[in-house]
Amino acid sequence: FGSKKQLALFRGKTLLEHTLDIAAKISKERFIIANNPAEFNTYSAAVFKDRFAGKGPLAGIHSALFHSQSEFVATMPVDMPFLTEDVYKFLQQFCSNERPVVAESGKGMEPLVSIWHKDQLHFIEECLLTNELGIYRCVQKINGKRIPLHKVYTGYRPDIFTNINYAEDLAAILLS
Repeated sequence: FGSKKQLALFRGKTLLEHTLDIAAKISKERFIIANNPAEFNTYSAAVFKDRFAGKGPLAGIHSALFHSQSEFVATMPVDMPFLTEDVYKFLQQFCSNERPVVAESGKGMEPLVSIWHKDQLHFIEECLLTNELGIYRCVQKINGKRIPLHKVYTGYRPDIFTNINYAEDLAAILLS
């Protein structure tokens, strides 16, 4: 991306602020998982250090489950600015403690748009300890409930899952 993606501006707010706004609409408990928590102490959310630093998004989910006081944890990618709280409200109806609920777009599984139960903490920890770090594989192994939003969610729009990986992606969105 060339700079800290989460701090990139989109419509007058950072990408992180957009994500925290969504979180505030679905939960009283909001927090950020980061390798360097000090960078985020100015935000209106608790910040926790990634418990398995350098092990990718699955480690972030583990840390969120570990620190959460809630039974369920919604994970939110910071680089999908068109994501809405309505997506999570829709996914919530499919929650159970046996397996995570994972969004699926027309392009496939979107594992960071998901809701996990605290009971899945130990399973994820086992994956991390054995260096099985692939989030897709973990979701398959735990038999995650994949919800094909493009087929069952009346509010579905393909742009909901627009992912900003590069500065050029953000520039293209801002110009459109």
